[in-house]
Amino acid sequence: MSDFERRAYDGLTVETRSIDGEEKQLIEGTAIVFNSLSREMSGFYERLAPTCLDKFFENHRATGNGIPDIAALWNHDAGVILGRTPKTLQVQKDERGIHFTLEPPKSMPQILESVQRRDCRGCSFAFTVAKNGEDWSVDEEGRNIRTINEIDNFLELSLVLQPAYEATELGVAQRSFQQFKDQREQRKAKYKQFKDFVEKCRRANYEKR
Repeated sequence: MSDFERRAYDGLTVETRSIDGEEKQLIEGTAIVFNSLSREMSGFYERLAPTCLDKFFENHRATGNGIPDIAALWNHDAGVILGRTPKTLQVQKDERGIHFTLEPPKSMPQILESVQRRDCRGCSFAFTVAKNGEDWSVDEEGRNIRTINEIDNFLELSLVLQPAYEATELGVAQRSFQQFKDQREQRKAKYKQFKDFVEKCRRANYEKR
């Protein structure tokens, strides 16, 4: 069973810049947004901590290259590569999230047109969560919140026709959510057993008087 997950965000733009004396059209967008609560995802919400990718980037710096090998794809299709770090894809991190600049192939002008016409509306990224790299909680409004604290692999980013969460892409998170619910029910059951035991002892002491 695969442990990779996908999340998508809206907001692609096409910018024209002069690079080495040549005017080039580049696609810019945000692949990951930190501290932003997702929409409801089959019973829970999700957010990514601002430090969730720190170890991922640190590990690449430790190997000496400093630049993670990330590919930009069309709709997660490995057969349609639009760019790759470090030359035709740049990835930058700031306090808001992970942003990218993509120089698509000249042989695919339809990609630029699709983004400009808003036929292609967003970016999705594929990732895996590190072991013990997530926390579950319930907020003041009673919502189940999954906080991703550490991503151990940023696999790729893709331009997608319409950013959305597909049910088939939530399998890992749903399994984790089910474990969280099971553990919560177990705690409730143990607490009830404890309360029943305390009440039984209280009644027994009362009857002895």
